[in-house]
Amino acid sequence: MNYKEKIQKIVNYIKSGEKNPKDFAIGFESEHFVVDKDSLETVSYYGEDGIAQSMEEIAKDSYEKHEEDGKILGLSKDRFDISVEPASQFEVALKSRKKIDDLYDDYKKAMGEIVPVFEKKGQVLASVGYHPKSKIEDIKIIGAPKTIDNDLMEIDHCPGFASAAKYIATTFAELERDVAVYDSFGVTIVEIMGRNAGWLTAASSLSRGNGNPRT
Repeated sequence: MNYKEKIQKIVNYIKSGEKNPKDFAIGFESEHFVVDKDSLETVSYYGEDGIAQSMEEIAKDSYEKHEEDGKILGLSKDRFDISVEPASQFEVALKSRKKIDDLYDDYKKAMGEIVPVFEKKGQVLASVGYHPKSKIEDIKIIGAPKTIDNDLMEIDHCPGFASAAKYIATTFAELERDVAVYDSFGVTIVEIMGRNAGWLTAASSLSRGNGNPRT
């Protein structure tokens, strides 16, 4: 196999993972801060008129509830999902559609069911990049913050780490396959982030599960 044939083999492998254009679709996620309409202060997950209570009210409209330790953290119905982020952010995720107009119709339907529950409590779903008033120390956090570095004390696996570790392991396995097509020996240096820990770097060793002693 000559050099051009080897390159074409790599190109063909990458192309084999492409989707057919007829299967292309687009999804949508929208995150919101739930705030008091007048004060703009954050609405807590807990307590009377809190987000948990609102989620329970929304669930009555034929939603499937997702709970952890008795606390409701998500809802699912038809073509959309609702979830609560650690700082009580309220996320609406729409399943993919081939047409943007269909996606917009799904969004209007979802918000038409959700918004009135908050409005009757004098609350607003604010779609902004930062909280309009409250600071992080004013918000009662639920769950564990996401960090792919997996370096938070007393947390075994931080949310976000597992998918990042899988990506690193897959990337290293693919790099090994790319290098294997050449007759000459080569060394590839990969820099991986990690902040105060080396868990992502350690995850690269998972690629050895494919029998790749060179990684």
